Amino acid sequence: MSDRFVTPAEILMISEHEYPLVVLSESLYRFVGWRIRKHTRSPWNHAMWLYRPGWLATQNWMYRAVPVERYLDGNYRLKLVYNARWTARDKLNLRRRIESELRGGIVRRHYDWLGTFVGQATGLRWLQLPYAKYCSERVGDDLRSVEPEFDIAKPSPADINRWTKAHNPPWRVHSRFDPDVL
Repeated sequence: MSDRFVTPAEILMISEHEYPLVVLSESLYRFVGWRIRKHTRSPWNHAMWLYRPGWLATQNWMYRAVPVERYLDGNYRLKLVYNARWTARDKLNLRRRIESELRGGIVRRHYDWLGTFVGQATGLRWLQLPYAKYCSERVGDDLRSVEPEFDIAKPSPADINRWTKAHNPPWRVHSRFDPDVL
């Protein structure tokens, strides 16, 4: 696929062999999302995985699986990206890692509010809660498991976006969802 706008139905029809996809999102109406975008000077305030048909692995207050429809309600813009060089084995290992994290204990799935609201905001990226992660930090850790070149510690959604753009190829935009376009 190419960098094109898709409908919710087309997102739900993404082929099984294309997963997982990194999803960057822009919350159109939430204050926290606006503050993150303003701070990082990026349109993206959240990072997550579309890891199996119809399901996102997303770090909100807890890392959990949510139906993708939750992000197709008109309140979010989405950008789906992937690495065209990942093998079937790479994708399988990444999906297993994501699923394992989703089954993890409550402490390990908790949101790192300190790292987000204090560490990222002040530039002290090392400042965070032990074991807890924020959304793009979790995606970054997962990426490092299959992308040895991904060397950004404590990335923001903007960092992930910039990195995937700078590494194109093999990184490509799969598709975009914008409720104002369709």
